[in-house]
Amino acid sequence: MSFKSPFKYCIIIFQILLFFGISNVMLSQDLAQVADDEENLKILFDNIYYSTDDSLKMELNRQVLDIFEYMLYNDASFEYPFDSLTRIGKIKSPDGQLRIYSWNIAFADKSNTYFGFIQYYSKSKKEYLIYPLIDKSDNISMPEKQSLDNTNWYGALYYKIIETESGHRKYYTLLGWDGYSDLITRKIIDVLYFSMSGKPHFGYGMFYMNKTDNPNSRKVKKKRVIFSYSQKAKMTLHYDKKNKMIIFDHLSPSSSHLKGNYQYYGPDWTYEGLYFKKGKWINEMDVDVRNPKSKIKKTKWHYKAREDLYNPKADKK
Repeated sequence: MSFKSPFKYCIIIFQILLFFGISNVMLSQDLAQVADDEENLKILFDNIYYSTDDSLKMELNRQVLDIFEYMLYNDASFEYPFDSLTRIGKIKSPDGQLRIYSWNIAFADKSNTYFGFIQYYSKSKKEYLIYPLIDKSDNISMPEKQSLDNTNWYGALYYKIIETESGHRKYYTLLGWDGYSDLITRKIIDVLYFSMSGKPHFGYGMFYMNKTDNPNSRKVKKKRVIFSYSQKAKMTLHYDKKNKMIIFDHLSPSSSHLKGNYQYYGPDWTYEGLYFKKGKWINEMDVDVRNPKSKIKKTKWHYKAREDLYNPKADKK
């Protein structure tokens, strides 16, 4: 490229430097605004946590929702760490296109309502799309069979996101926690995907779960998987990145006559897994957690009720 005079060359260099200088100033201002919003949110979340008044919690949460949504429309928020917001779930997809923020309000009756936002970068629109998450769990019947969206959401506190692809579409599998009641806790495996227009959808028939505890039983297709167990128990549900498998505790009642009464369910020291194959998450029983691709049991399946597998009363001793 040639220039008729050094002066014209200097003007172009000056314009470039000016552009980047203004951009850096604007970015600094945007980051400063996000930092201010983060500090205000931290104070509000702390006040919600320590409050014992349900009405006050909801009023404070309304302020949280207003500030959070406004803040997320600031593009600088997408890469911002929000390290001080320790009372919410913050997950980011491996491809860097998606962030999900989720939190719960715990009420005096031990119930929980969930709130959150999706922040998604649309490559086709070249912009960040923001969607509030509206918890309608109490009104969703047979949730493992339902296709949902952000306005009709089965609420949970998400802590892990797994990215997969099938049929030229990207799916984000989500692991979450739900403090369902004072007697029962839930863990949830859900899936999120986006339409061509960028609209979010929850639930897809890609989970093939064993119908019974028999490893040879037929598979049942579900749009999400929900585990219910005693509030006094702890259930493991995590993603083994090395073996590309979702690993979780197998849950059983403390006694065979309590089958279906989930407040008496807990881990029985065996494990199950889900491995992804041809667009499906396929259930595998009796997974060896030391080597998830092999099975613990090689003998014919046999069920025997055991009183010592899980006993909620043992916690009181």
